[in-house]
Amino acid sequence: MRRTTVLTLALGLALTLLQACDDDPATPEVQVPTRVQMVSGNGQIAAVSSPCPEPLVVRVATQNGQPAANVQVYFSIDTASDAALRDTLAVTDASGVALTWVTFGTTVGGVQVLATAPGLDGSPVTFNLQ
Repeated sequence: MRRTTVLTLALGLALTLLQACDDDPATPEVQVPTRVQMVSGNGQIAAVSSPCPEPLVVRVATQNGQPAANVQVYFSIDTASDAALRDTLAVTDASGVALTWVTFGTTVGGVQVLATAPGLDGSPVTFNLQ
């Protein structure tokens, strides 16, 4: 009889501890990146063989709008141009921001740059530069 009582008490204590862990508000909810959007850099004008004055910036966020860090964003030139990107892969910082810089080549005309975050709404983001 005594063994049964000890086992019952141990089981009750274990269930109480599990329940306390489930109710712990300090346990963070997993935040999944869901959306990428343009922040700044679109519509810039730069001379031939010159860098754009500002970076191309996107932000990745979770479903509830919180910044998503450590998300890979791929930048690529989507036009027949000899423009160059400083980074073709950027990882979002703690603010959910990823960026790159563009330098125009010797070809006259507009440059279109895509920022792609695979699987996220809003991807790819298109930047149009002159």
